[in-house]
Amino acid sequence: MRAVLTTAVGDELLASNPCRVRGASNPPTKKQIRPATLDELNVLVEEMPDQLGALVLLCAWCALRVGEVLELRATLTWTAASSR
Repeated sequence: MRAVLTTAVGDELLASNPCRVRGASNPPTKKQIRPATLDELNVLVEEMPDQLGALVLLCAWCALRVGEVLELRATLTWTAASSR
């Protein structure tokens, strides 16, 4: 709703956005996230079973979410790589 009304303000259909609430779109972070260093990532890959090492790298470098990772299939990966 806020985005639609912001567009209306930009298009000069409304003078101001009634959905504007100070700080509503910037919720406080619960904890600071620190990405793994390259050394830590290498340790993770080395400690994982062989078939999961590439998955760890893929998740780290592509910032995949759990749902995206769970939907990966070997056939999708091989098909995309071989179609080039």
